[in-house]
Amino acid sequence: MKIINMLLISFAIILTSCGGKSSNVEVKLQGAFSQVAGLFDNGAVMLAVGGPADKPPLLYVVPLSQATLDHEFDNGNWNIMILGWHGSTAGEMMEGSLYCSVVKNAAIPEQTTFTFNLTQVDTVAPANVVDIGHPCAEFIDGLQTAKYMSVCETSACNVGEYIRFNSTDLSIKFGIPHYEGPINKDLIYTQSRFNESMNTCYSNVNGNLLDGVDYAKMVLDASVGMVLPVRLTGGFHLPLRIEGYEDKDSGTTDCSTGPVGTLMTMNSIGEKDLAGNDRHFYDGTYFTYIMPPTPFELSLTNSSYSFERNSATTVQVGGPYDVGNDTYLGNSMNYTCEYKVAGTDDSTFVACGYPIGSGPISFDTTSGDVVLDGNTTNFNLGDTFEFRMIGSYFDDASSRLIYSPEKRFSVMANPIVMIPDSDFIPVPGSNVDITTGGSTTITFNNNTDGIVNFSIYSTPDTLSISGDISCSPYTTCTLTITGSPAGTGNFDLNANGQLFNYTYY
Repeated sequence: MKIINMLLISFAIILTSCGGKSSNVEVKLQGAFSQVAGLFDNGAVMLAVGGPADKPPLLYVVPLSQATLDHEFDNGNWNIMILGWHGSTAGEMMEGSLYCSVVKNAAIPEQTTFTFNLTQVDTVAPANVVDIGHPCAEFIDGLQTAKYMSVCETSACNVGEYIRFNSTDLSIKFGIPHYEGPINKDLIYTQSRFNESMNTCYSNVNGNLLDGVDYAKMVLDASVGMVLPVRLTGGFHLPLRIEGYEDKDSGTTDCSTGPVGTLMTMNSIGEKDLAGNDRHFYDGTYFTYIMPPTPFELSLTNSSYSFERNSATTVQVGGPYDVGNDTYLGNSMNYTCEYKVAGTDDSTFVACGYPIGSGPISFDTTSGDVVLDGNTTNFNLGDTFEFRMIGSYFDDASSRLIYSPEKRFSVMANPIVMIPDSDFIPVPGSNVDITTGGSTTITFNNNTDGIVNFSIYSTPDTLSISGDISCSPYTTCTLTITGSPAGTGNFDLNANGQLFNYTYY
């Protein structure tokens, strides 16, 4: 047997109580714990299950990072186990050989001192199987070597359904959290928290998060993998926590910005999805966690838009990740659309027309695009509308619709400034006769919301313009083009910067 496998690490838990039996006692880890911290440089954790006999059992999960630890236990009987990992490369969390020691039926506060002798749990063949007779064997339901941790949206990780990952915005924190409370998976999910020990940030920047094409996977060890007790028995539980962060704006990948959601998995309490299936599974190559339905937001280019009130505009409302196809997790996005006059109460929201073209304000329920059609007299100058939209997709794992938060934006009808050719008689492009009478007349219907000022540029002859050269809005004006052309040519009418070309003879 190798020396490292025989190495005996001892440390004591000494209990002290201040006069009488209190509800809690202070626990100090002493003795050779400094050696533990030095040896188990890939992490250590204390697990304890027990408490008062008249209450449901409690679970303490305390990642260890120091030579001494002040801790409080509720009075009662406890099973206390300490796990430690030691590998060839320091700092590789939970990698390498697993060491363990356990104290059973510790009576607190009657007993005051407990000794833990940590020894490697698998020293003989076959590998990754706890040795028969090891003190921890009755509490460790086998060992697994997992090379990858895969984070998937559903169990069908081979069809492109995965937590969004690219090189700029995703980071995942993974490890053993601190937790003290009832053995309840929902409480562990919501109340466990990472401390400074036993967790690692996986990201593209750190080089330990890879895009698995159909899933995001955390590289734990490309050759050996992670030796880890996947399931504990005898009342012990080892919860592992995953926290996902997606920063869509600044590209921060340090496990600190933009939470996608907090995930808990790999505990022996046995998490189930709504269909009753295990939420985690292991196939010998990688460990997969099926995520709860992922929240998402609709995407917009701006929060406010404007358009000329006699034209049409389209506001493109995108799905969360695949905007071009308006799909999410392989499922079609659907949208609801409502609008109201800006500044009015939310009770005045009404549904946008559907399908596109069914009214002056309509939308496409599959693409989310909103169209305001002002080609006829639909909008007044300055009309402003506020829109409220919600997206949804059907989540196969939970068999229910998942809704986005509402997205609001406003659209304002701006003044009409563009002049179409059809507002002129004869229309631009016509060939007009100036030679016969020395002039020609052009009629202009001003359908814009402002005064239109005219000027002229001609070649090769010099022509002049007179008449209603400052045409008021919503009026019909007459323009007279005068000259003595020697032959043919062309001229441009300049109407507030827009040019309309005619030829003449």
